[in-house]
Amino acid sequence: MALPKNAAKLFENFTEVENPEECYVKGQIPSWLSVTLVRNGPGMFKIGDTEYKHWFDGLAYIQRYYFKNGKMLYSAKYLRSEAYKRNLAAQRIVIGEFGTARYPDPCQSIFTRYFNYLFSNELTDNAVVNFMQCGDQVFATTELPVMTKIDLKTLETCEKVDISKYVVMNMCTAHHHYDKDGNVYNIGSRFGKNGQYIFTKTENPNNCNGENVEKTIKIGSIPFESNFYPTYYHSFGMTKNYMILFESPVRINIYKVLTQKFRGTSLRESFEWDSEKLTNIYVLDKNTGKVMPIKFQAEPFFTFHHANTYEQDGCLIVDYCKYQRPETFGFFSLQELRNGAIALEANEEQKPYLHRMVIPLNVRENTKVGTNILEKKAVAGKCKAVLEEDGKVVLSDERLCDAPFEFPRYNYDLVNTKPYKYVYGATILHNDSSLPGIVKSNVQDKSCTIWKRDNSDQAVSEPVFVPRPGGTEEDDGILLCPVLTTRDGDKPFMLVLDAKNMTELARCYVDHRLPFSFHAHFVENKNLEKNGA
Repeated sequence: MALPKNAAKLFENFTEVENPEECYVKGQIPSWLSVTLVRNGPGMFKIGDTEYKHWFDGLAYIQRYYFKNGKMLYSAKYLRSEAYKRNLAAQRIVIGEFGTARYPDPCQSIFTRYFNYLFSNELTDNAVVNFMQCGDQVFATTELPVMTKIDLKTLETCEKVDISKYVVMNMCTAHHHYDKDGNVYNIGSRFGKNGQYIFTKTENPNNCNGENVEKTIKIGSIPFESNFYPTYYHSFGMTKNYMILFESPVRINIYKVLTQKFRGTSLRESFEWDSEKLTNIYVLDKNTGKVMPIKFQAEPFFTFHHANTYEQDGCLIVDYCKYQRPETFGFFSLQELRNGAIALEANEEQKPYLHRMVIPLNVRENTKVGTNILEKKAVAGKCKAVLEEDGKVVLSDERLCDAPFEFPRYNYDLVNTKPYKYVYGATILHNDSSLPGIVKSNVQDKSCTIWKRDNSDQAVSEPVFVPRPGGTEEDDGILLCPVLTTRDGDKPFMLVLDAKNMTELARCYVDHRLPFSFHAHFVENKNLEKNGA
């Protein structure tokens, strides 16, 4: 997401493309590529005379890229959520989002507005962030426990599912993890008295005769450090045996949440950055539900996205994109983004960089205070884990890549929860003359290879790694990444890169504007055809 200077064009309303259209291909798409890729993100930013205020708020716009026989077809539709229907029917924003409060009805009296703010308990079902695959079904997801099934062939909106019917929680991540059996793992938050982070598992319905997600169970929980100030988190790390949660200093002020409707404020306005707090690192055994008794802490930081996480040499190796000082994400406001986020260019603390943390699974009883537990471990690199007098372990991480780095993707099927070498990402909040774009980071030797944009009017979204069938090396495959443009006369395109050497194989030009989307999911066409999709 290296922003062009005239980025405002990327945050205007987008038009649906209901019927799949074949795109012009420059170069050659690999003959083996036969997948349906869907991307999720905001596509409608203005409704009537009302506008969303934050990038995370726009109505979900699902794009479909269909690859087969060296061709690509494109289509796009809005998710028909209740938020979409209600907002469009009223021709104003009546369902609040992350950074935008609902707009009061101008026809209502002051008393009626007051009454509605006090007693309205509406939560958005605008599943604008990501996708979850549960068996053969794919759901659009957001950070609430409400998901919406979509038809990958037609992009039609299907039934809505509420996970909180099975495990009580108020929020959850939109970034699920999967084990080798297709079971799904996630973490959510349950607010109120004795608030907790809830760790869940959803059994693959193909393995348990389930119909949907009703086999979701709680596998463990961890109390909030502060009951009225739980952390905000967007993803988590998972190894073969453990789930890792960062409780960062980005905290949700529950007092403000409880009064936000009355005050007419958004959820983001209930966020606070407490730079005096350290980051707590929680480790839960996903097989037993027990929490590791060692108290781990690190300096204040925040992460939206985890890369791979695995176990090696008695340690957990956790890779993630780190923001040193994100404050409350105001730099993702639409006003900032439309201005090209120029104010951020000199602020290194608000740019994400790929980092690694190494967490020891054991601390010997005779370990002296002040000892770096990782000192003799080859896996540690420059990471440290220092034992303090009160028994806690303070962790120090290491930067793995010099280029700003977000939206990490890797060969999930081959190396997830295993030692690995490569992770791919997009440069973000970086707008200099070197035209960075898509990054391949070697996490072992800390080198990187960058595919560069053609010009400063282009921007890239999250690159998605698709493995070559039968490939045995983790970078044996391609990257699919939308390249957007704000230059008059230029067309956006889906870029196809060789994941080994980061060279271009093809550009698939789309005859429609493309938005900044957040995340993507792909399914092999043979699996869709097998299931009648």
